[in-house]
Amino acid sequence: MKIISKFSDYYDIGLAYGIDEKLRFNRVEKEIKSNIKIQTNSIKTNYIKDFKFFEIEFYFNFLGFCGKIYPFIKIEIYKIKKENKQYSKKLIFEEFCFTQKSIIDSLLKHLNMNQIEQLQKYRWDKSKFIYKIFEEFKEIEYKGLFDLFNLHKIPYFVAEQYYQKIERKQYKSFELKFRYISNPILKNYKFIQIKNPMEAFQEISMYLGEINHMENETIKIEDKYLLQSKGFDKFSFKKMPKN
Repeated sequence: MKIISKFSDYYDIGLAYGIDEKLRFNRVEKEIKSNIKIQTNSIKTNYIKDFKFFEIEFYFNFLGFCGKIYPFIKIEIYKIKKENKQYSKKLIFEEFCFTQKSIIDSLLKHLNMNQIEQLQKYRWDKSKFIYKIFEEFKEIEYKGLFDLFNLHKIPYFVAEQYYQKIERKQYKSFELKFRYISNPILKNYKFIQIKNPMEAFQEISMYLGEINHMENETIKIEDKYLLQSKGFDKFSFKKMPKN
């Protein structure tokens, strides 16, 4: 597979083992317009450490790769400051987690296990621990995402949550939405947790090869049959014979 791209990715190491000039991957990262509806929300919670305030936010995202969908959670930790009666927050940590274990490992970089277990999804429900949210997340319905593979002929994409600012006359608000990006930089999402470089390279090559094969095998209808299917016959573009 020959990769035509303006950026590098972690699986490009596969190019060192040879390039198939007949199979080309035009790797362009761009946003995809989609009307897919996914019912999910982000989760925010707070904690205090060393007399300082912090906010943790969990975003529920999906990465489509070679015909499969991999749910993952993006964790953001902010340090909260109060100056002149105004609160501000600064991003101090960001991580992408594809497994329950990786969520706990990420949180352990800032909290101990006892503190993690005290983080609840809902304050009124002490049984909904934050570190168990991945189990619930995997049950979300996301079948509509599979259509993006065939519709855009792409080997992979990401569906990620973001807050869109909405300007109103008297106040500002934010709405949680999904953006869809084709051929994103996989190393930025730590996808190596799921596929090592050679696995990713080989699967992309095989997936694109299958797409090319299907396109080449498309049956070409002869002109005369194509005309008949449109309601024309051999006299449609000629003068009718005289009796």
